[in-house]
Amino acid sequence: MVSQETLNVQPFSLIASIAEELCSLPAVATFGWMKRAAEILARLHPRAATTIVLAREDGDHWVAPRDFTGSAGAGRSASSTGIVRGLLDELRTEPILNGLGATRTDTPILVRTNASGDRAWRSSRMMLRDRLHPTRLTMLQPLMDDGEGRRVLLADLSPGRAGGRLSTSTYLTLEAIMPLLARRVVKAFADSRHVLELSPREGEVLRMLQQGKTVKQIAFKLQRSPHTVHDHVKSLHRKLGACNRGELLAKTFGLFERED
Repeated sequence: MVSQETLNVQPFSLIASIAEELCSLPAVATFGWMKRAAEILARLHPRAATTIVLAREDGDHWVAPRDFTGSAGAGRSASSTGIVRGLLDELRTEPILNGLGATRTDTPILVRTNASGDRAWRSSRMMLRDRLHPTRLTMLQPLMDDGEGRRVLLADLSPGRAGGRLSTSTYLTLEAIMPLLARRVVKAFADSRHVLELSPREGEVLRMLQQGKTVKQIAFKLQRSPHTVHDHVKSLHRKLGACNRGELLAKTFGLFERED
């Protein structure tokens, strides 16, 4: 049995904070949604480039529109495009995905690492047994088939040379968090026709509304006038098709479906 010291367990407060932030992600797809999710996961290893990809099978290959990917962390601008392209290519050629299907978002997760030159997919239990400390980690979560092809959610952590190796606790924590992220992704991206274009400021206002802050409190936090914040809120109402504040928040929390 592996000792707790060997596991080097992540602080519970960090895990709880990451889970809370993931739960606060809007239940509607917005431009920047995946980037925000990547920023949250990047807290697991601040020196790693963190990339998230929602990929769909299209014929004999896998695709992921730009709005269905996000990256954060060290060196992300230089590496994220290449990482996404590489992940999609590997999905196309990876034999283990043949026949892969999922009806729930708690389907067992596959893990691939760069450790001792081995890039095979395995379970985290096998990683723990072999005591691997990889220089790169990719997790694959199968998602429900929405009738338009299979989908998978990928999370990739690449510390690079300066970032060192990933601890056991990092990939165990990521595995525990992936189903939660997958459920938010399924809810937000259930209909890819509805990817809302929110400005960065509108995104900030929406997150603070979800936290229960008033317009006056948001204005103070952003150092803007309440009138300006009201304009942002009205814009959010219009883009999400909400008649009032309660309906706006209900839609962002996924309490009922958006209308076409």
